Amino acid sequence: MPVFAIPIVNLGRDTVLCPDMSMPIGVAQTSNYSYLWNTGQSSSIIYTKPFTWKYVLVADNHGCKATDDIAVKVLPACLIKLPGAFSPNNDGLNDKLRAINADLARNFSLKVYNRLGELLFYTTDPLSGWDGNYKGIKAETGTYIWVLRYNEPVTGKLIEEHGTTILIR
Repeated sequence: MPVFAIPIVNLGRDTVLCPDMSMPIGVAQTSNYSYLWNTGQSSSIIYTKPFTWKYVLVADNHGCKATDDIAVKVLPACLIKLPGAFSPNNDGLNDKLRAINADLARNFSLKVYNRLGELLFYTTDPLSGWDGNYKGIKAETGTYIWVLRYNEPVTGKLIEEHGTTILIR
């Protein structure tokens, strides 16, 4: 009686995409294996759909099966914005000045200045944000200037934007 190997299936880490993006997911084709996705497709590699979905692949080698899944989150928009105001009062709402939809931005940087041009905050982490403090002291209520730079995730084009936000205490 023949012995068959259990397939190895690794779809990688969960990922995030912009609305206009699609990506191939799957594994290299192995002869005599069959593949079945929860989408109904039967190839070893498929392309993601334009909506958030958890893809599941079952690879079968004569009854020996392996399964893996990958969650693909499609953002409603990849237009990166900063809010016009924030309130760092620890209520869980708008406590930091942070970029929205910046998950996929490359070469990201955010700088925040006071009205005198003094740099108060700098980050290259698109998920980080300014908590309204400078050198451990609460910054005053008022208007602050920000500079946002990043490469657009779909085209790679360098974007630089300037704007203001109001810190509310």
